[in-house]
Amino acid sequence: MIISFLLAVITAAGLLFLDIDTLNLEDSLGDEVDDETFDMIYDYLDTYLRFCGVIFLIIGIVQLVGAYFAIKRTYWIFVVIAAFLGLFTIGPFCLGSILSIAAVVFIFLSKDEFDQDKGTPPEQYPPQQDSYYSQPPTPPQSDSYNGQPPPPQSKLCDECGEMMTYDEGYGLWFCERCDRYK
Repeated sequence: MIISFLLAVITAAGLLFLDIDTLNLEDSLGDEVDDETFDMIYDYLDTYLRFCGVIFLIIGIVQLVGAYFAIKRTYWIFVVIAAFLGLFTIGPFCLGSILSIAAVVFIFLSKDEFDQDKGTPPEQYPPQQDSYYSQPPTPPQSDSYNGQPPPPQSKLCDECGEMMTYDEGYGLWFCERCDRYK
């Protein structure tokens, strides 16, 4: 789609800035047309070519925005419309049309990859609750430790060096010699 965009812009620039050679036009019309009619034909042709150039430029911009949305995998319908508009950007050897046909095929094949929820990128979806891997497993918790890891089997008092006992009710160690919880 980006190459079709470039071809559309090149075609638009060619049509917008095209300078019609009045001598060749006058030779092809011959002496059958007077100067007033010739000027009118020249003005109509110039206006028509500039109008077509603007149309090609608009199609090119729509294709560029469509290519951006295709990369982001959002706004699938806009991407399809932009790819179909690329069919009109003919280019040399119908290259723009051929590339747009390929883009339409690839866009339809990858429709499932596009987000259908108003342009929200897929990584911003809310997590699925029914999936096995949606939430990390939680370790089993014992009520006796109030959600804390279980204490080591034995611990020495920092002050007296005696063995302390663990009081599950308070969740603290108790030293009988110091008569304190630690």
